[in-house]
Amino acid sequence: MILLLNILVLFLSLNVVANTEIVNFVPSEAQVASVPFVEQWPVFNHTHNERQWSITPAPVGTPLRQVCENDSPKKIPCPHEWWIVLDLTQGDWDSYSKFTLRLSWPASFPSEFSIQIYDPKSLATHFSSAQSSDTSIAMTRTKYARVRVVDIGIRTPTAEYKALLLQGSIKPTPVPFILILEPLYFGILPATLLPTVGLLILVAIVAGLALPMVNRHLQVIAAQVREEIRDAGRTSKTD
Repeated sequence: MILLLNILVLFLSLNVVANTEIVNFVPSEAQVASVPFVEQWPVFNHTHNERQWSITPAPVGTPLRQVCENDSPKKIPCPHEWWIVLDLTQGDWDSYSKFTLRLSWPASFPSEFSIQIYDPKSLATHFSSAQSSDTSIAMTRTKYARVRVVDIGIRTPTAEYKALLLQGSIKPTPVPFILILEPLYFGILPATLLPTVGLLILVAIVAGLALPMVNRHLQVIAAQVREEIRDAGRTSKTD
């Protein structure tokens, strides 16, 4: 077990190559609500659950919770956020009780990301268009993810720098990021880690089977060494 944990820690340390934002959520059913412009948003499902984008961060000094709060995606999408439809109803995804949405971006881009999960009703409320799309009160497991980002490249920007940003003289560099949606096995294990965990378990089993043989071999060697030491002692006394 100790060997398994050591290997796992080593594996994780070698794979930390980017900043990561993770949100785990339960796909509980919620009432269907009408939000027409969601048809323009990209969709994640069991066959397309990973994509790479780039996004322009909000200017330095912008509170993350205020990013894109005054913009309306019905007209002009806010450049500092992405909206994604999370279709959890297709394939075997409807049998999982927990999912994880993981966002990674290069550490060379000093940014802060936020991920929020909405159900249809809370999404409609967010856009002030809460309307039931079905008088029978249909239910769905579909969720919606909102990704926002702010530039944190300069921790203590000067007043002059802030003024240049507001004037548009300085343009923030778009931040590339990868977004992955996965079900969680046993409520804790992402699907992409299954091969790694399987390999670690195999290594632990092989090590456990080999340990008794190695131990017996070492005991034989130790016994031979002790015998040789005793023989050498008897020889020296005879001389």
